[in-house]
Amino acid sequence: MLFKGLVLLFYFIFSVCFSQGKVDGVAAIVGKNVILHSDVLQQAQFVAMDQQVDPSKSPYLFEKIYLSTLNNIINQYAVLDVAAKDTNIVVSNDDDEKKTPSQFAEILNANVVVNGGYFLMHKNPTEHVGLLKDNDVIISHTLRSMLKREKRYYLTRSALGFDKTGQMDIAWIASHNDSILEWKEPAKNKPDRPVTELNYEKGKYWDMSDALQAGPIIVSNGRKNVTAVEEVFFWSKIPDIHPRTAVGYTKEGENIFLVVDGRQPDSRGVDLNELSILMFDLDCEEAINLDGGGSSALVVNGKLLNRPAGFSTQREVISAIAVFSE
Repeated sequence: MLFKGLVLLFYFIFSVCFSQGKVDGVAAIVGKNVILHSDVLQQAQFVAMDQQVDPSKSPYLFEKIYLSTLNNIINQYAVLDVAAKDTNIVVSNDDDEKKTPSQFAEILNANVVVNGGYFLMHKNPTEHVGLLKDNDVIISHTLRSMLKREKRYYLTRSALGFDKTGQMDIAWIASHNDSILEWKEPAKNKPDRPVTELNYEKGKYWDMSDALQAGPIIVSNGRKNVTAVEEVFFWSKIPDIHPRTAVGYTKEGENIFLVVDGRQPDSRGVDLNELSILMFDLDCEEAINLDGGGSSALVVNGKLLNRPAGFSTQREVISAIAVFSE
């Protein structure tokens, strides 16, 4: 899988009290460049002053100014730029089916590794939740339906994939017979109003060599679009504030890898709507939320950049996304 272009890496600290200037730390890491929260805050305060915005009276508006300022600073930096890359999904072959992202990086000699899809932590060996496909081999099948409060919901849950050329794609998918299909829109599930049958005639063959289901989609067609309800993440903790991992791509073919720390004093994490804003502000055409919480980890050239759930130790995961460069 050879992919020409950029891989952009972003690591965010997201503080609930940044508007008061009480917390400092790393706001983002772009390549080898560290952007401090205090520097972003200072510039954002100047912008707010010009726009006559009082951070104490309009915290949400100031948050938008802060994120826009951070994005402008990020855009000033050159990021990881490698002429040729092999980007794909990797799967643990250990007895318990799990490895840490750092172990994936070391064993595979990968330049970049981020954690992948959801898995059942209480099982040994563990099991992936939904589709997991590695080099055209299906390890775990698509998540067909979910039973919630005695009602069955049929799903087109989102997935991340790479085709034979290494091109990334993000789609709402389901299986029919032996084929994996994608839809232009997700099945319209709502709480207590399940979709009871999928219209397979509206599905289109999704031809990916590597793929994993996660979700929900948070950006589609270049717009903020969180499909947590349609993908039946309601009545769960997934939409809440957590550490996060997200992946997306731009119109220019840049692959975006984002990790947001959380559950620690200087970074609370983000909810899905906030994550959508971050990926939208990074110019993603499509973006998907991956497994988060204590699983969220970003390893670059053998170094763990973030602090998973506030610690320096990493959770073992079943799948990851790895970037190999020449």
